[in-house]
Amino acid sequence: MLGKIMLAVVVACAISIGIYTFTQKDEVVSTGSHNNAFMQIEQGKRGDDPLYAEEIKKNTALTLQARDKAEHLAQQLEQMKKDKAQSEKRTEQALTKIDELMTQLQTMRSANAHTDDLMKVMPKSKH
Repeated sequence: MLGKIMLAVVVACAISIGIYTFTQKDEVVSTGSHNNAFMQIEQGKRGDDPLYAEEIKKNTALTLQARDKAEHLAQQLEQMKKDKAQSEKRTEQALTKIDELMTQLQTMRSANAHTDDLMKVMPKSKH
């Protein structure tokens, strides 16, 4: 029984040591290659590189152009909202005027109907 426990401890130690050394080597290798790759990219894209400087200029111009277009569109949208509000106000005023005219027309028809009724009742005069 003691032999089995000792064997298990030895195997566990061996596995632990193997994992520890394997992960340590990977970390050192991956960290070193990552830093070197980063340094190469950083050194290759410096401001004195004419291609990189031209790329920055183009990207800046595109960004400014997009910003200007967005501002222009925002102004257009605001103007369209104002125009819509004015149009709705004029439409509301026109509908109010139509309602007033309809009320007047109904009043006049009612008065005409009353007059027609009186004309039917009144005797006709002879000239």
